[in-house]
Amino acid sequence: CPGPNIHMGAWYLSSLLERYDGDLELVIMAYNAGPGAVDQWTQDPAIKDRDDLLRFAWYGETREYLERVSLDYTIYKELYGDD
Repeated sequence: CPGPNIHMGAWYLSSLLERYDGDLELVIMAYNAGPGAVDQWTQDPAIKDRDDLLRFAWYGETREYLERVSLDYTIYKELYGDD
């Protein structure tokens, strides 16, 4: 039954949105790599800005996941609007 999985997934995304103040890029990265990894990346003194974060995130898989999900999100918004 997919209902509980959908409910838990929505709850988890909501908690990540709150944790990262609605920053969708960080939420997507945390959903893939875990919030602990994202917290470490954002606190790394070598990372000066968002471009550094996206370029030097430790997991290549997370960078690729962010690209795929962001593209899907953009397409979804184009098809269905912001509502």
